[in-house]
Amino acid sequence: MRRPTRRSQAPLLFYRTLLVAITVTAAALVISASANAATVTDLQATHRNGQTFIVFTENGGAGLRTRYDVYRHTSPITNVSGLTKIATLDEDSGRLLYDDNPSIDYRTGQNLTTGFIISDLGSHLAANKGLLVWTTADRGCFYYAVTNSGDTAVNVGTNSLLSCVNETPQAVPGAILLSIDSNYGGTGRLARHYFAWEDYSTWQHSEWGYYGHRFTVLMPVGMAAPYPMTLVLHSAGDVGYHEPLGVTNDNTGVMLSARDLSFTGTKDPYTGTGYGYSKWTGRLNTATGLYMTVTENRIVRYAKLVRENATGDSFDFQIDSTRIYIRGSSLGSNAMQVASHHGDLFAACEVSVGMINDDAWGAEPNNTEVAVNRGDGQTIAQYRDLAYQAAHGALIPIVHSPNQDDGALSVGAYPAAMKIFEIYHQPYAIQWKAGNHAEFTIKSDFPQWDFRRFKTNEAYPAFSNASTSNTPEVRGQWGARSTDTNGQRNGYLDWGSELHPLGEHIEDSVNRFGITLKSISVDTSADVTIRNTQQFRPNAGQRVEWRNELSGGGGNAQSGSTVADAQGLVTVRLQITAGGNRLTLSCAACTASVALTAPKNLRQVFP
Repeated sequence: MRRPTRRSQAPLLFYRTLLVAITVTAAALVISASANAATVTDLQATHRNGQTFIVFTENGGAGLRTRYDVYRHTSPITNVSGLTKIATLDEDSGRLLYDDNPSIDYRTGQNLTTGFIISDLGSHLAANKGLLVWTTADRGCFYYAVTNSGDTAVNVGTNSLLSCVNETPQAVPGAILLSIDSNYGGTGRLARHYFAWEDYSTWQHSEWGYYGHRFTVLMPVGMAAPYPMTLVLHSAGDVGYHEPLGVTNDNTGVMLSARDLSFTGTKDPYTGTGYGYSKWTGRLNTATGLYMTVTENRIVRYAKLVRENATGDSFDFQIDSTRIYIRGSSLGSNAMQVASHHGDLFAACEVSVGMINDDAWGAEPNNTEVAVNRGDGQTIAQYRDLAYQAAHGALIPIVHSPNQDDGALSVGAYPAAMKIFEIYHQPYAIQWKAGNHAEFTIKSDFPQWDFRRFKTNEAYPAFSNASTSNTPEVRGQWGARSTDTNGQRNGYLDWGSELHPLGEHIEDSVNRFGITLKSISVDTSADVTIRNTQQFRPNAGQRVEWRNELSGGGGNAQSGSTVADAQGLVTVRLQITAGGNRLTLSCAACTASVALTAPKNLRQVFP
């Protein structure tokens, strides 16, 4: 073989040198790209219960506060050019920042010294972790990438996912179990503490504060399952970023306590900004000028999660779905607004020292009224909203206990509200006193009006124009210059039900209905409307025969015939006796063609 000359080796050495140079340069480029992209590393995404938890390590560096952009696509993300980011996160997105009530024990949940918990009974995120909780609206497999505000470089496997995440929308997204307290408040009751994130894409972050909130589920002691559940709405005095306290003495079933979007005089735990109370209903959308029912939607979501044992941690709450209630006082009295929109969920509502006027509470500019979009672009507020629901369908039973001389809330619209309830034959009872802003419950004097006696699958009467009811005078502040300091409407009337037996049980069949009625005072005349029947449902205009006789038979009976109104409701005026009497309705032409449903959801179309 011919030995190569020095001249013939020169081209080979040149190409070897060039190859090494290219390799070194390429390596340098890779290192450079990795270094640039290393401002975000260890990107991970996990989908559960309708939400994807996107976690990454922050390496922002010195200078101004780093912000992080998040991208989502159905294909691998190798370049963010042309993509629309789905979120921009602060450098502290993995933890809360501000503590407006240091006396609260945060050891049982999200706190300020450690990062969020994002898996049931899991560990806190490290201090250098960022977080986005994305509520998916689309079924599919999605890739994510995260860049920081000073670096848009993408390195697949570092700040861009190698594999897509399978996502499935969930009608009621889940929640994260933070901790379990086996002796909550020293009561021996089991408490489960949760945290739930709202839809990031629709949340107005600059106006509504952080998009995640805590709630607590308190289990009863010494009761047999299935349990009733009550959603408890705290008053304005219970501020601070924590679940409301003071519900431990109510051992009447499962208690679900959440919190309002209120940081008046305090700070939002993430943004540090103060926000006015949303009054348990909504927040203003400044773009449209309408209130959006974001708080209401959020707490109703919690109730549905617990009802369906769908919190995500596979705990069986054993809820009686026919016995879900809502109650509150003062600020929490807007339970009646929430209840009026969700008759398909709640069986009954109780409010004390309730706000019912448009100018109901405080002098804060954001809180002169709580308006909601009625579905036709118009806003209505406070009792006008309640009146609208009363005139357009079925309100669930609401038990009211206001003070007519309340110095904190405007209550002057209560007399008008009572009139509206009775005009439209809605089920309610009310007791009023002179007690300024002191909370009380009607069942102290009228125990038969314990709101937890109602069930969504059982009929009940709505009373109106009862001869034993007081009529408040409307002069100035309600009753301030009248003699009606103490009064009630429908308080002295009673009836038999499954949870409150009285005489014969309710009879509810296609052609026949029967219910036992009683006055706990003197014999009373009243209009009685039968509501929420499960089988007996005449069509509008159908003739119904009725008979009212003393319980056990005997005595003079009342009888007659009437026709069902436009809603298929039957109303008759009766003598309700102290000894009890039985009302029977019959409809020979009635059929089972009318669909059987729970009281319909009257929320209509809310934004």
